[in-house]
Amino acid sequence: MLNIPQRIAAITASAILGVLALESKPVKAAEFYDHAEFGFTFEQFGGGNLSFNVADDNLNQIQTLFAGDGVKQVSLEELKSVASDVKFDFDYQGYAYSGFPSSFLPPFAPPDPPPSLHIGGSGSWTEAKLISDPIFTFNSNELVGLELKLSTNTNSTNYSSYPGIMRLAFRETYVESNNLFINGEQFNQHIDVYYRYCTDTMIGTYCNPTVLTHSYDYTGEIDFTTDDPLELTSKSVPEPSTLTSLCLLGLGLILKRNVNSSEEKP
Repeated sequence: MLNIPQRIAAITASAILGVLALESKPVKAAEFYDHAEFGFTFEQFGGGNLSFNVADDNLNQIQTLFAGDGVKQVSLEELKSVASDVKFDFDYQGYAYSGFPSSFLPPFAPPDPPPSLHIGGSGSWTEAKLISDPIFTFNSNELVGLELKLSTNTNSTNYSSYPGIMRLAFRETYVESNNLFINGEQFNQHIDVYYRYCTDTMIGTYCNPTVLTHSYDYTGEIDFTTDDPLELTSKSVPEPSTLTSLCLLGLGLILKRNVNSSEEKP
């Protein structure tokens, strides 16, 4: 018959074999899963959002990307390399002006300026206008800044009219360059207009000797919101090897205590 220490030793051996058998089978830790979502607005001109998911198999990578405290700048491509289901989109329907200053109207101009004099050009940008990788600025894992490099919207118009006998023809060449700059917490839309005209009359032709230019600017603030914060604390369970070590340690302490107790008996 086995004495108490031998019984404990047998129980210990059985427990070790059971745990090792468990470890030999593929065991998947409980999945860590987090959804992060952020929004931003360009005052009354539109806005956008950024969202992504973090799973247990890329948690270490994204923890490294956001390691430490303070401000972190992360590109869209970097996020895509460590997170899943990354989605980014924005829409800017921007400032449009309503015509040229009166000083732009030429001598012998027709009674009503041509339509293009009254139309603000394209002030709309989407992802299709991106020319480089967007950069996001995070502070304590919350979105606080955005940098976008966008291509220029350019509109060109050639216009002619024949208003009457005294004004035989009015011709204009009109080019508009429309730019949007998004840097940090502000945006700026800048419009440059280049305009040249000629008027044919009964007494001759008048052409503006230089290209007339005019610029328009609108600057505003970008407001950021954290709709679903980024959490980087792992929720996964201990690996089987860790469970084995804990089990052996606990059984060893029980065995030692029982052996000492047996030796103390008369």
